[in-house]
Amino acid sequence: MKVRPILLHALAIAGLFAVGLYFHHDDLHALESHFDEAVFARAFAAVHTGQSPYTAPTFNYPPPFAVLGTALWYALGERAFLLTARHLELLGVCVVAWLGVVAASWRTSVRWSVALAMVVFAHPVANALNCGNVSPILQAMTLVSLAAAPANPILAGLLLGAGIALKPLAAAMVPPLGALGLRPDRQARWALPTAVAAALTATVTLSTVASRYLPEMLARANVPAPSEYELSIARALRSLGIEPRAMLIFALVAGGAALYLFLRPSTTRGLQAVVITASVVSLPVVWAHTFLITFPVQVLAIEHGLRDERFLGIRRVLLLCLLGAAVISIEGQSGAGTAPQTWPESVRGLLATMPLLGLLILCAYGVGREGAAAR
Repeated sequence: MKVRPILLHALAIAGLFAVGLYFHHDDLHALESHFDEAVFARAFAAVHTGQSPYTAPTFNYPPPFAVLGTALWYALGERAFLLTARHLELLGVCVVAWLGVVAASWRTSVRWSVALAMVVFAHPVANALNCGNVSPILQAMTLVSLAAAPANPILAGLLLGAGIALKPLAAAMVPPLGALGLRPDRQARWALPTAVAAALTATVTLSTVASRYLPEMLARANVPAPSEYELSIARALRSLGIEPRAMLIFALVAGGAALYLFLRPSTTRGLQAVVITASVVSLPVVWAHTFLITFPVQVLAIEHGLRDERFLGIRRVLLLCLLGAAVISIEGQSGAGTAPQTWPESVRGLLATMPLLGLLILCAYGVGREGAAAR
């Protein structure tokens, strides 16, 4: 990539970061620890004294995160660690926002304005920064790896694998990328080495860094999150009296995405939308900030909806209303926690799936239009 485009991307992200510093100042500089930061503190203290990080309730990160986090926490000190992490989280938000719009056909000013609106107003962003959650950092790593994969598949795979080893948000991307790489298309030759590098990096890291804690982490995959603000398929199934298995959901979603990408041609943006959607739907625990990574899927669908010549007049209005409602369900949803306590648990559980349903609608429409363009 030439220096000039890289500089322009850096300037765009820096502008978003500067505005984000102003709007999210209180969360970034709070003196008290945010919710997730308090969880980290308990887990890091346990590791520092030779105990398992999973003695800390609700700590569900992989062992490499616990070990690396402990080292940084005690090397930097609590306050420096928190300030550094919070600003990196905001930087991750800005990277996700810009990469979400960078491939759209809109003018640069429009793309930056849309990205800015996401940084300032989106509920997943506020949720992540208010909780002190590190997901934006890892989501940014994931989107950077997807963007870099066609030109540098091995480097992209290493970046993707490192992110998975620290927090397996993108684990479901590996099987679809591997399946895509088995296609005879020249365009998809980058996918298989990316998937292999990611899988090997994640596997080796998880196997060598505090691997004695790994069984405890895997056991927690089937433990329901103690919150009504959780938004996963597993949450909805439990509300219906069905006890889900995390690995089964993962296998079905990742396998379905792999089969689709192997059988159906699509553009780079289309296949990215598929693997991003699969990565979120496959997770055993989903929070509002998890949906931050879906911003490229939202932009893809809205962009096609605005120019879809198959829908005219009132049909265009109805299409945009549907897509807009799907976006709002993602950007403004807080789960069943906002529903009246008198509602049946089954209804409250299904309410929690609204963001996932919205994501699936946006992905199906956007990928469908991209597939039509690829044929």
